[in-house]
Amino acid sequence: MAIKEGALTNSNHCLHASIPGPERCVKDEASLALSATLTAGKYYFYSITAALQGAGTDMSKIFQIYFAIVQYLLSLRGRLYVSYPYLADEDEYFTVTTDKESTVQCSTSDKIKFRTTDGTCNNFDMPLMGSTSMPFAHSLKPSAPIKNGYPDVSKVAGILKRPYEEPHPDTLAPFNQLTAAWIQFMTHDWFQHDNSEELSGGPLHNRVTHWWDASQIYGSSKMEENLIRAADGKIHLDSNDELDYDKDGTPLTGFGDNFWVGLHVFHTIFAREHNYIIDSLSVVYPGMTSDEKYGVARLCVSAILAKIHTVEWTPTLLDNSASTLAMNINW
Repeated sequence: MAIKEGALTNSNHCLHASIPGPERCVKDEASLALSATLTAGKYYFYSITAALQGAGTDMSKIFQIYFAIVQYLLSLRGRLYVSYPYLADEDEYFTVTTDKESTVQCSTSDKIKFRTTDGTCNNFDMPLMGSTSMPFAHSLKPSAPIKNGYPDVSKVAGILKRPYEEPHPDTLAPFNQLTAAWIQFMTHDWFQHDNSEELSGGPLHNRVTHWWDASQIYGSSKMEENLIRAADGKIHLDSNDELDYDKDGTPLTGFGDNFWVGLHVFHTIFAREHNYIIDSLSVVYPGMTSDEKYGVARLCVSAILAKIHTVEWTPTLLDNSASTLAMNINW
């Protein structure tokens, strides 16, 4: 659905979305000054080569350019926290009873030290935050399901095409099908709603944990976790040390929908990494239990995935020195 022109959150001086509600759009001196900085940052971000050439060797100007760009990128992140447009019936989506919250116990040592399977207890004050079956927030009103088929693949490829004329291809980071497989691998960790909910037009609930906890590998339920666990805290792989499948061809992993060879590669790599960490822990800490080794290995793999996505995948996709700087600062 198209965003309405003229809406409060669509005007330039509201770019920062630094406070909730319409107060963020008051045209006071501070807001207008910030708006000017963000407008400059937006220009510099999309014209960084020309901007840096204009600055020459003046380090003060170069710093100002990068500072304005980082502020602009942070402002875009801020807008994601603001529901737009506000849905009057959205409050009911987020009504979680106190009784349900009180049933989640986060005091046990395993829930304090390690990731929980269902995503609970990452926030002790709100233990259900980000766990399975929690409702999604809405930045826009849900669009109607696509009825006319999928977009032309050639048009999608055109959007993803790298600018080979300038700069020269040798200066560009590699960008291939694994780049696309990676973001699919990541989104399987963060969200998945039930298609029947989408068709019904009702609130959508997350089938997986929304945390960066590698749930696409480890699963979002005890049943899924039990499916992939092997002896001594390892992950089950086939006789070739690759991701295994059941007799129906379903991958034995935490998230097996929309599967193809690109996902097979990444699931295999990080299952092997998990098992390598288990072997290393067994040597250095022989007294650890299998559950402890499993929990520590999952923490390590989750951190590796987050770092790759933040300082390698994203800079490769954006191919912009300012966004690369911003992502490294973020990390």
